[in-house]
Amino acid sequence: MAQTASEVRVGVSGKVQVAPLGTTAPTGIDATWTGATDLGYVSEDGLTETTSTTMEKIRAWQNRTIVRSVVTEGETTFQLTLIQTNEDILTEVYGLGSGDIASGAFVSDPEVERPHKAWCFDVIDGTNLVRKFIPDGQITEVGDIVYQNGAAIGFQITVMAYYNSALGGAVKHWYTEIAE
Repeated sequence: MAQTASEVRVGVSGKVQVAPLGTTAPTGIDATWTGATDLGYVSEDGLTETTSTTMEKIRAWQNRTIVRSVVTEGETTFQLTLIQTNEDILTEVYGLGSGDIASGAFVSDPEVERPHKAWCFDVIDGTNLVRKFIPDGQITEVGDIVYQNGAAIGFQITVMAYYNSALGGAVKHWYTEIAE
């Protein structure tokens, strides 16, 4: 493989969108996702995608030699910190339903399971775009919310991507510089 500097990408900017579970997926990398809500600014730390796989090693009786490994568990998560404060953000972070925020007030419950929704993350580097579409995702972790002088209030969330039978996986990936 040749060393090609023009193939080095940087996550300069991006977009985070969420929609109700079952919303029609974007059709490609440049397609607008109809029915989705843009969640606005993300902290300068950007988006972190983590894929982990757990393997079980099978050993033979003879010499305890490893003869095979099988996948026993796998998951993909996306972690980011939302730094705008508005009804859309608070609804996602606290797992609220439509209309739960009245006149700026609401009640939260740490035991509320966040609803499954469709998610789309766009990573932008000039004219190059990476798109990650999750037809079935859920906020599974909410980090500490820090109220500090001189810093934006941030809502750190982790979105778990679940297997989707229609997709045949958990995440659909698009890259503009690679032919589809």
